[in-house]
Amino acid sequence: MHRCVTVIAIVSLVLMLGCPSVENAGVEHNNVCIDLSPDGDTLVFASADGDLYLFDIAESIATRLTATDRIESYPSFSPDGTQIVFAATEDEMAPSRIYIRDLGDHSIIAVTEDNEQSDILPRFTPDGKRIVFARAYRHRPYSLGGWTWDMWDVCSIGTDGAGFARLTEEGYYQLYRIVPRADGDFVYAADRIGLENPAALYTVSPNNQPTQLIPKAGTNNTDVHAWVSDPMVGPDGKTLTFCSDFTKPFWYDVCIKMGDAKSQGLVGSKSRYNRYPDFFPSGERIVFLAGTEFNAGNRAIYSLWEVSLSGQTKELATSDLFTNPTNWLAPKRAEPSDATESR
Repeated sequence: MHRCVTVIAIVSLVLMLGCPSVENAGVEHNNVCIDLSPDGDTLVFASADGDLYLFDIAESIATRLTATDRIESYPSFSPDGTQIVFAATEDEMAPSRIYIRDLGDHSIIAVTEDNEQSDILPRFTPDGKRIVFARAYRHRPYSLGGWTWDMWDVCSIGTDGAGFARLTEEGYYQLYRIVPRADGDFVYAADRIGLENPAALYTVSPNNQPTQLIPKAGTNNTDVHAWVSDPMVGPDGKTLTFCSDFTKPFWYDVCIKMGDAKSQGLVGSKSRYNRYPDFFPSGERIVFLAGTEFNAGNRAIYSLWEVSLSGQTKELATSDLFTNPTNWLAPKRAEPSDATESR
């Protein structure tokens, strides 16, 4: 009896998550992430192999930015598009630091150099003078083996490495993308310590306590595991896009919140695991990663998509762009389709 129940549970899980392909069995995309240039023409991305690349969206051409032994991740453009800020670590056990690469002279400078903390998720402020990022203040043994960084907070620092400021003192279990706004506030998503508190959206400004935006304080829904992750502010400074499973547990749709509206809605979904949505400059389309394939461990393998606010989707690049960017060949352009898959 127990064996039958176990087999049924395993089959149900595979059907829910998707079957891994033989080709991608050993592929890991946990390092893959994207950022759109201010003009909307180019993506910078961190590949599966830990290097950084540029991707010309219209021409579907990938260009290598770095070729190092470090693991480089979380790249983001400067407001004028001439620099890339990113995080890098020597290995998964070592702390991560923040660097800036100039796209003109190819120089790289270190912004943070602390050996006791780990820094990720950097992004320039709108004036280009400072960088906001996530810092972990604790490195501890993980319950399932190995080590993990936690006790995360939102921090900022000047592009020259001076003027460090800790903007929160919450000690989050996990922080997601942090986005500065023109009004001086920072929008971010975070998990508080304790699994009973799913990822929520917050805003914070210098010298102020964080304010929870989504969901409304006191909201209780045990089926939701991430009210908000990977938030991004639209060109109007008010509209937000993010990923959330508030419509169905563990199905992380691309969602949007319009201005001061009290509710948020679904824009599109190409898989259970959508990540890093970002507005094109018009504000009418969103680029994002969709986990349309899975490896042997049922972890998502991402391809590149766009979705319009009306819900039409189009594939911009297959997962090979992030798995083997140096061997990238542009696929045949996919036709627009309905955004939401049947569930």
